[in-house]
Amino acid sequence: MDAQFSIRPAIETDCSEILRLIQELADYEKMPDGPKIGAEVLIGDGFNNAEAAYYHCLVAESQDAPGQLVAYCLYFYTYSTDVGRCVYMEDLYVSPNFRSKGLGKSLWQTLVKNALERDCVRCEFVVLDWNQSSIEFYHLQGAKNMSSQEGWVQLRMNESVMASFKAPKTLSNTKVRRALKSDGPKIWNLIMEQTGMDGRLRKPYLNPQALSRDGIESDDPYFHCLVGENHENPSIIEGYLLYYYVYSTWEGRAVCMEDFYVSPKSRNKGIGQSLLEALLKIAVDKKCVRCNFKVHKSNEASLTFFSKIGSQNISSDEGWLLYRMDRNAMEEFIKVK
Repeated sequence: MDAQFSIRPAIETDCSEILRLIQELADYEKMPDGPKIGAEVLIGDGFNNAEAAYYHCLVAESQDAPGQLVAYCLYFYTYSTDVGRCVYMEDLYVSPNFRSKGLGKSLWQTLVKNALERDCVRCEFVVLDWNQSSIEFYHLQGAKNMSSQEGWVQLRMNESVMASFKAPKTLSNTKVRRALKSDGPKIWNLIMEQTGMDGRLRKPYLNPQALSRDGIESDDPYFHCLVGENHENPSIIEGYLLYYYVYSTWEGRAVCMEDFYVSPKSRNKGIGQSLLEALLKIAVDKKCVRCNFKVHKSNEASLTFFSKIGSQNISSDEGWLLYRMDRNAMEEFIKVK
């Protein structure tokens, strides 16, 4: 990287400069309607939030003009019931006049190094399908297109869809509540049940102890979880919904639905929709304006359901592709000069 620039964590007083770069990125990505948030929102959500920061940010600063930012990388930590702790790179942007100096790679390498120190095993992000220069750059660093390789479809609910969704009244004897420490083994059993049904191979990174450590029993959780408890027999958990908070540099706070499963013997009772309604209520109360999630292209029933309730397929409508670095690629990437 060019010696006249330095990479460092963002501080509160950087937010006006970060917002300027976000607007540059919006113009570059041909999205005239973004961003919709101001510097004060970035400050509140990243530096002054009473609970936990909704995002982390790295910046590249000019040594010749302290305070002038020429690039940024905004990210947050996420979770996967396949492999455990992950990191998501929301934005990686270098101002046009400062490209070809190694700033983008240095920002990304710093993010990956931070994530590996926290024992993250994936780095994920999305890229527009027309952005061939970025796609080639990501491929060179070992990232893989999971939209084409595994068939993941990116979906999103906006604020109005989230606020209006109501589960139908049913005769279900299920109570939806937040997961407790004692639920950990039962949630794990459901994860394994789902794994057996859809043919995935469970990776060695995740186990029942890691699941409890990283979320259910943690004071600084990587995820949150709702469960459907049988009213007549509270020892039975019939389904779960695992989620975490994310961030959009266009609109601010958001929530991501990572895993959503109801045991086959408990289906067609409205349990899944009740879990979804509970999540969306929590998200709206937290002032989240998006609910992001992905569905496999083969899951036509889920794609049809989410379309009917107003979810947008941003893979087809906007051309977003999901990319991923696994742990091996992450470890190799930080060695590259």
